[in-house]
Amino acid sequence: MLGSRIVEPLEAYLDASTTDHGKPTQVLTLAVVVASARRWREFEIAWAAAMKRGGAEGKILHMTDLMAGRKAFEGWTNEMREPLFRELVPVVEEHVVVGLCGSFPVRYFAEALPEFPERDPSRALFELALQGLLQVLIARVRPSKDQPITCFMENDRATDARATRQFYHLTAQLSSEGWEDFFPSITPLPKGLGSLQAADMVAYEGSRYASEHKVRTPTRPPRRLVEELQRTGKIFFSTIGREPMRELAAKIRGGLATSLANPELKASMDETFAAAQKRMQSEFSERSRRAREAATNK
Repeated sequence: MLGSRIVEPLEAYLDASTTDHGKPTQVLTLAVVVASARRWREFEIAWAAAMKRGGAEGKILHMTDLMAGRKAFEGWTNEMREPLFRELVPVVEEHVVVGLCGSFPVRYFAEALPEFPERDPSRALFELALQGLLQVLIARVRPSKDQPITCFMENDRATDARATRQFYHLTAQLSSEGWEDFFPSITPLPKGLGSLQAADMVAYEGSRYASEHKVRTPTRPPRRLVEELQRTGKIFFSTIGREPMRELAAKIRGGLATSLANPELKASMDETFAAAQKRMQSEFSERSRRAREAATNK
């Protein structure tokens, strides 16, 4: 745990990043940034002010667009990006309690579990990455039934349905360890919040660092931004290696064998997944209903 125990409501903002760029994904990265609800309110004001000082007033930080100089950041150069980062990093340092970024090389997973039925291993990796991230979060922040962590993520139709289902499946599977109490919900939100932009920045930097310095032999020094985020003492990056991935694969293989040999256990796991699917569908239906009502009342 970092520092003294927080007694205010906690909020976690998650973001996923891949290195696909139109090619098979090399690394699946998940990032989460955590603070109290009060600190996040203060963060939003400070983030907007820092974006303005950095020349990006009114823009939404999306790192792939910024680094490619496209869309809202068309024409941006490195000389324009660096002053913006110098403004944003101190905001993260001042307000975020802890940020975690875990990267999982897809190739290591495919090598360790060649019999896994998924054609796209990165999809199978998502829940494993989520579980690992939340386990570290429990150890560092120590949520409780009285002080849970409410989770949020970017509203991305391509991924948020699957992420929501897997989140509830995972917390239900680990309900005996208190996970449903620790992480009661996850809600997709529009990208505009500074908290989600910060999560995007951490995920992007973690993904780049893992793909350029952990999966391949590095040909250049680490990016300055990832080093500055690490120097805050609030943001932590990690990449799972080949041997830990083999150990993880052995546990997965053993768990699958146990569930297949135990019809009651398999039925329980199937029931948990079906419940997670139902809850995800219910929440998405409710959000759609509210959106239709809002559109009608305009």
